[in-house]
Amino acid sequence: MVEEDREKPAETPLPLVVAWTRSVLYGACETLRVLEEIFFPHLCIYCGTRVDDEEVSRRAVPEVAICSDCQQRLIPPQWIGCLRCGRFEADEFPGRRCSRCTREEFEFDAVLPFGKYQDELRLAIFRMKTPRGEILARALAVMFYEYRKRLLQGVRADVIVPVPMHRFYRWRRGINNPDIIADVLGEKLGLPVEKHLLHCVRMTYSQREVSMEERRQNVRGVFAADPRAQLWTGKHALLVDDVVTTGATASEAAMVLKRDLGFRRVSVASIARAKGEIIPQKKATSHSPRAKK
Repeated sequence: MVEEDREKPAETPLPLVVAWTRSVLYGACETLRVLEEIFFPHLCIYCGTRVDDEEVSRRAVPEVAICSDCQQRLIPPQWIGCLRCGRFEADEFPGRRCSRCTREEFEFDAVLPFGKYQDELRLAIFRMKTPRGEILARALAVMFYEYRKRLLQGVRADVIVPVPMHRFYRWRRGINNPDIIADVLGEKLGLPVEKHLLHCVRMTYSQREVSMEERRQNVRGVFAADPRAQLWTGKHALLVDDVVTTGATASEAAMVLKRDLGFRRVSVASIARAKGEIIPQKKATSHSPRAKK
């Protein structure tokens, strides 16, 4: 039998299929982008203003999700201050060393602040201390690095150590800002971050709740070195905190790092330096790191 000729269905050219698929996918992507702009708009994490790509290009630090106007209010002027305690009034004295700390004994060797604890930066730090403040803390840490890069690199630290928080306060607040700042600086500087070298071993009053004269007594004995930690004999630690006021907390932490872990130098990096009066303290005893077990 002779098979009957049958008409074959017309084949759809492959380029048309590809073009149709791309058109559908593009339409879906555009729909998702519009929905994202409606329900999840790009907002400044500080003021909540909606931002666009053009606004991002105007930012001093583009990678930070803070709008250009807020960045300009948060960015401090060039730092000219005391190389020892971090105060900003360097024009009051010659030699970059202020009269308030030339006669005092601190356990740390230098303070590197981002800005003064005032105005917009002060408000930002208050917001940073809330359970939802982690994103803002990371943003401020990036800005800190970008604007104090030469100072931070110049200390040539070997390790970054955040100032610890008592576990009860950590549980109540949810975050420890020095941990977040230390993580960012460690990534930017290419340094290890050791969060367990120091422990906060007792609860204290908030430093804001005690007088300037009582602050050293309030933090005395509050830190202890991890007994399992290795010695860092002759090394340089970059101690990270969010605010330095009198220097009492930083000095106590630096003392433990030097005495119990063998660090030779401890520099302090902080988001803000408050204008706290320097509290006198007696000259510390010589450092004698514990014997390595």
